Amino acid sequence: MVVKYGGAALPPAATAGFSEALVELAEDIVARSDLGRPTVVVHGGGREITDVMRALGKEPVFIRGRRVTDPESMDIVQMTLVGRVNRAIVRCLNAAGVPAVGLCGQDATLAVAEKRVDHDEDGRPVDLGQVGEVAEVNPGLLLTLLEDGYVPVVAPVAADRQGLPYNVNADTMAGALAAALRAECFVLLSDVPGILLDPADPASLIAQATQAEVLSLIAAGRIGGGMIPKVEACLLALKGGAATARIMSGPGNRLPLVVAGESAGTLITL
Repeated sequence: MVVKYGGAALPPAATAGFSEALVELAEDIVARSDLGRPTVVVHGGGREITDVMRALGKEPVFIRGRRVTDPESMDIVQMTLVGRVNRAIVRCLNAAGVPAVGLCGQDATLAVAEKRVDHDEDGRPVDLGQVGEVAEVNPGLLLTLLEDGYVPVVAPVAADRQGLPYNVNADTMAGALAAALRAECFVLLSDVPGILLDPADPASLIAQATQAEVLSLIAAGRIGGGMIPKVEACLLALKGGAATARIMSGPGNRLPLVVAGESAGTLITL
């Protein structure tokens, strides 16, 4: 299983709730390990990046759910994701009995990035700065760690072939790793229960949707903002060979539901 733990679903690293949420995740990982099913965790941290940026007097800018990242912002992204959030997650998982190892895409060229080309709502090209897509995944390090019983915890920072660092959307990073590993299950844990036709109405949850259906909803504006990268990540994982892809809430909506084959969140299929 590849689990993307969204920054929005994870309390700030400095709060007590952070540790409590990670204990839940640790229990779920242990349950999977007992079944002989290894787990890779990919984390976000957008809220903490935003907090640090504002504390330093820099206002974040987003286009279609992706952060515009100039060189100064890139330094903040690396400092926050790799130096703070990743370390805190690894520390909490280890304390809960999970042998976690912290990584980012730059380690052993796990993920090689290339500059992302994006467009605004009117179709005009926009420059997001040092925002990257995953051009290549080299999963050898992950496979070695998994075979030895470790749980890799990956921060979504990578570099291109010339060594220039890039901020990679955590959903995108997770989807690319799930594809490269041909994951049995790809799960995006967020602060929403799945895809909602009406964001204000939990009863409007879509239990299952095909690629054609979600793309139609994006085109119609029914899916927008930060949900777009999540849907794209699910499609990326599935096209690469992942068996299933699901968006669901966490913490509180436990992964054993998925392990047991029960329905939770929104299942996306090709």
